[in-house]
Amino acid sequence: MFEENLINAIEKHRCIWDKSLLCYRDKNKKDMAWRDVSAVVGESEADCRKRWKSLRDRFTIELKLQHQPSGSATSFRKNWAYFDTLSFLKGTVAPRNTTTNITTEIEDSGSSFAFDFNESGNLVLNSQTEDSEPVPPKRKKRNEDQDSSLNSLVED
Repeated sequence: MFEENLINAIEKHRCIWDKSLLCYRDKNKKDMAWRDVSAVVGESEADCRKRWKSLRDRFTIELKLQHQPSGSATSFRKNWAYFDTLSFLKGTVAPRNTTTNITTEIEDSGSSFAFDFNESGNLVLNSQTEDSEPVPPKRKKRNEDQDSSLNSLVED
């Protein structure tokens, strides 16, 4: 009940959740809106803010899970109780981009494509033909001083 009242009260105060509005950046207006929400809900402002952050973060996670391809495990997943109530946030929240260190290879009629991520996190496409030799992955150069000091320790 607290969560539903909180969501309904916050939905009326767009400056709390709509990042596209100028008032979203106005701390005084947001503080006044939070005071109004707190009065409507009957809880402290701090409790309202804390619970709202939790609800918004969970909504972002649920939104991300809805866009994943369905599989056997996801078909049995129950919908989160507040997902539909928080649907007004769909245009304002976006799941964070994630990165991976896994490379994927795709073979297509004599050409091979390897997807990888460079040091800045950007996707890089490496293509090869059947005639060309595979390009080994780049490795970081080791410090020669470290090598010589390790060799001297081993020799002693």
